[in-house]
Amino acid sequence: MIGSGIYLPERRIKNPELEEILGLESGFIESRTGIKERRWSNQEETVNYMASKAALNAARDAKIKKVDQLIIARDLIATRRAYSIGLPVMQELEKFGIDISNCTSVDLCNYCPGFVHGVNLAQLIVRGDQAENVLVVASTDYT
Repeated sequence: MIGSGIYLPERRIKNPELEEILGLESGFIESRTGIKERRWSNQEETVNYMASKAALNAARDAKIKKVDQLIIARDLIATRRAYSIGLPVMQELEKFGIDISNCTSVDLCNYCPGFVHGVNLAQLIVRGDQAENVLVVASTDYT
């Protein structure tokens, strides 16, 4: 692994606000999960948007100028028409001068372990000389 990137929504929501929305007793969430707050996306911060920004940050951190393979780790593709976020991610990379001319994209739909499976697949692709570099992107939004 030569780089990493992240994008987090700006807004933070603390448990009391979420517990009120969900009709839960005070302290319910933290007592069961240990979580005190979470990020809450706005209308602009779609899964595509967040994945694209995180991918760009990872490519910049790795100081790569070209992406050979893109692996998208998603919780699910459950829309009326299944779609990949690979194309918006590639568009964002290309917009900032990263070569995606021969890049292909693979979608993994495997909930939380999807990112780990994506990293394992990336390692196999690189070790098998099928690509010089692979960008693994995971993005989700539960709001």
